[in-house]
Amino acid sequence: MTARWILLALLAGNAAAAGPAPESTLRWKARDQTGTYGYLIYRSEAEAGPFRRINARIVPKRSDPDAGYVYVDRDVAPGKTYYYRIDGVSEAGIKKPLSPVLPKTIGPNGAPAKTR
Repeated sequence: MTARWILLALLAGNAAAAGPAPESTLRWKARDQTGTYGYLIYRSEAEAGPFRRINARIVPKRSDPDAGYVYVDRDVAPGKTYYYRIDGVSEAGIKKPLSPVLPKTIGPNGAPAKTR
């Protein structure tokens, strides 16, 4: 992996009292995937951590990076703020931070989620 990573990250989510369970959707693109094997997703309830890996399986590199990536976190609660981080993993197994810490607030009763 190189220092040429470019990340576009969007966080979206919804929560509804009488509807589907709340979830937090992470979407990202990585423009340079040279040597990349896949991605790990981490979450914390505090901006400074500690962060816990939440994807049981690595998100594999796609052959078309322009298609982007999506990960849905279904272990969230309405009204709470979570902090996410994405790490890239090289084909040699070396982890490297890909994203800054990204905050996501799950809106109560289906209200739009707030991000900064």
